[in-house]
Formats: sequence, C-alpha cells, structure tokens
Amino acid sequence: MKIKQGEERVMYKFPVHMSAGEAAWEYMRAVGEARTERRYNQLKFLLEHGWSVIMPRSAAEKLQNEYGGTLYRRNDNGAGHITVYGKGGAA
Repeated sequence: MKIKQGEERVMYKFPVHMSAGEAAWEYMRAVGEARTERRYNQLKFLLEHGWSVIMPRSAAEKLQNEYGGTLYRRNDNGAGHITVYGKGGAA
C-alpha cells in the first residue's frame, strides 16, 4: 500500500495479545514497507515500549478488523485531544 498524499493518517495501537515482533511484521505488511531486519528491530523496540504507530487510515482499519487494537487520532483543535475510533483490547 503506497501512502497517498493528503490521505488521513491515524495512530494505531496493536492489541496486547500480539507480540511486538508479530506486530512489527504486520505493520510492515499493511503499509507495504520493505521488510528489512533493521526496520523490524526498530519497530519491535518501539512496540515493546508501548508506542503506537502512525499509518494511513485504510491500513489501520484493515489491521483493526483482523486483529483488534485501538484506532485513534489527535484532533487539530490546538489542545491535542485524542479521539478514539474503536477499542479492541489495547493496553
């Protein structure tokens, strides 16, 4: 999946039952990123420490439908509030 200019991006938090390694591979698969060991290790480290990943909305919805997790985005109201689109077992 190639990220199109102007496409809405959201934050996605993988469900807690997925290992960080599995989540890293699924992220790379969903966004069509090259599956390199270096990138895998970077993503795995971030996911192990509870980070969310930013991706196109369509890819995040696909992952949410397959695995669960939480899809959210930061509002552009200057206050930085977060809107949760759906809950699916994220920590």
